[in-house]
Amino acid sequence: MTTEIENNTPKVWVGSWAAYNAGFHVGDWFDIDPNLDALEFETMVKDRLVEIAKKQNISMSTYELLDEIDVFDKEFLPDEINIMSSDGYEKITDALKILDPHDFAIWTMLLSNGIEKEPHELRDAYDGCHRTTRDFTDWLAEETVIDPTWSEMAIRYFDWEQYSYETMMDYGSERCTYCGDIAIYNSRS
Repeated sequence: MTTEIENNTPKVWVGSWAAYNAGFHVGDWFDIDPNLDALEFETMVKDRLVEIAKKQNISMSTYELLDEIDVFDKEFLPDEINIMSSDGYEKITDALKILDPHDFAIWTMLLSNGIEKEPHELRDAYDGCHRTTRDFTDWLAEETVIDPTWSEMAIRYFDWEQYSYETMMDYGSERCTYCGDIAIYNSRS
């Protein structure tokens, strides 16, 4: 049984390099909202950074403050997508609209491992979440290798360890940020 990890909302910490270089800490965490377009998100971020700078009494022009804003940290998002570009933001929000939270976590994991799949192609590369890689290879063997007509003795002496080892050469695995189980993906996709 899997347990959902507490809050896996994709988010970014956006800050001002100009403020940072002047010795100030101006930035905040922003949830990625699929209902906002890239321009609305950028406007929300800039407004919040200006508000933070005003609260800290930073004497810096708005232009200077916002000239170099950047993502300093991110959670539940792949490094391969620049969320501050309109294309990157749209790619993420489109995926959030199509995929449930678990599948979104898997999609970002695939991207982080160099497997470029559009959200609707997710199932082409993903083979489910399993408690262990051995659980996956046991399931795969029962589904594809073990013939139901084999005798009980043949099944008992099947080399499960060797099969598991060799099978995982074609697959990648990583802990799922959503459910905590091991996500299995076809590394040759």
